Amino acid sequence: MNYNHSRRNFFKTLVLSVGALAVAPILKIQRAFAAHVDLASPLVKALNYVEDAAKADKAKRKDKKAFCHNCNYYLGDEKAKTAPCQLMANAEVAGGGWCTSWAKKEKKKA
Repeated sequence: MNYNHSRRNFFKTLVLSVGALAVAPILKIQRAFAAHVDLASPLVKALNYVEDAAKADKAKRKDKKAFCHNCNYYLGDEKAKTAPCQLMANAEVAGGGWCTSWAKKEKKKA
């Protein structure tokens, strides 16, 4: 039996590619149905999270430009209305929200 190795590699790549294409939509669907942050959660309360940054305690929120959407822990695009937050166990938070653990988003290095 004389196998053509380039044909074998082609089919391996084809199978892996089809598998990756099959899984990709599932991951997007899972993200679309990610749980919204539970406002009654002890963690959420400890971080003083609010969905509207304007309603945050003014003594704690000193930087008026601080919002979830420009926080280092916000996993979505800055323009997204909601996105997962690393601090909130990847639960969806409001882009216009704020919590006491806000950290300025680092600039991406080119």
